[in-house]
This record gives sequence, C-alpha cells and structure tokens, in this order.
Amino acid sequence: MEGLNSMSEIVLDTLARQIAATYFAERCMLVRPWGEQETENFYKAAKICMENKYDPCKYVKAQFRPYNTDFKFSTLLVQGAYAFYYKQYIDLCDRDPDKYYRAQMNELTQIQTRTGLTMVEILLEDLHSFSAWFRIIITPFPNKAIIAKYKEEAKKELSGSTVMNTFIKSVGGDLDRIYGR
Repeated sequence: MEGLNSMSEIVLDTLARQIAATYFAERCMLVRPWGEQETENFYKAAKICMENKYDPCKYVKAQFRPYNTDFKFSTLLVQGAYAFYYKQYIDLCDRDPDKYYRAQMNELTQIQTRTGLTMVEILLEDLHSFSAWFRIIITPFPNKAIIAKYKEEAKKELSGSTVMNTFIKSVGGDLDRIYGR
C-alpha cells in the first residue's frame, strides 16, 4: 500500500483479516479463500476503520445488524453509507438500548422458528450476530458454556457504557453473569 510504513501495513493486514472473518461469520459462511475483489474490499474497509478509529468487527456487524423486522443494512463494506451505518449501529447500542435489545430478541425468535434449535444451541453458535452480553443475559438461568465463551467479549462491549449496563438491569438482566461479582 502506497504511503504506509511497515507497521501500518501490519495493522492494515490484521484489520483486513478481522473484517474478512467477521464478514464471513455474519454471512453464515465458512471463512474461505477469497477472490481479488473481496480482498480489495476487505483492505478498503480496513483502511476506513484505521482512518476513523472504527472497531473492525463492529464496522462489519453494522452492515448486517437487523434493527427491526422490516429491513437490514447493506452488506456492502465499502460502498454507500457505510459510515452512516457504523454511526447508527454505535448510537443504537448506546442511545436506544431497548430497540437494540428487541431487535436481537426478534432475531433469536426468528432463528428458533426457522431452525427448531434451542435458545442455548443458537446462542452458542458464532454464526449469529448477537451481542456477547445479550447471549449471556437472555437465558432464564445462567449457562456456564455461554458465559465461559462470551464473558470477556461482553465485558468489552459494555465497558464504559453506563447506558447499556443500566438498561440490562432494567430488563432483569443479571450483570453478575458478566462481571462475576
């Protein structure tokens, strides 16, 4: 890449790989070798994330996250209003946690109806785009496997977000499952 030093190239390469892995997980596809066009798009997306200090996984998830039953965001990583989608995703997480929570509940219900899998089976599957904190708090009783798998990620998601922590408590979510108090 023109104009980047070797450290920046390493960071860019790492971001592109994170973007690719998240992209394939969100598309419910196995991570596989990708073509030249996909590689170019993953690197473009990585550069966008690097320049704007976006979290690459959240950036990809913002393109896929269903916010209501009527629409999903575009799955194009570098075209259109990707910055708008990212900002709306971050804003929704912090400013409208109820809508975000309900969208995840709706998604969980749809997957259960479509597949016949149990809640726990779905929540343990990485192919679905649920937040780690949601996976942990939504079960009626603490699930050791879910907590072990997603606890650290959930802590990162909720770090510094008083709004989300307060919301989770308001819906009866047990934050002890995440923070282990």
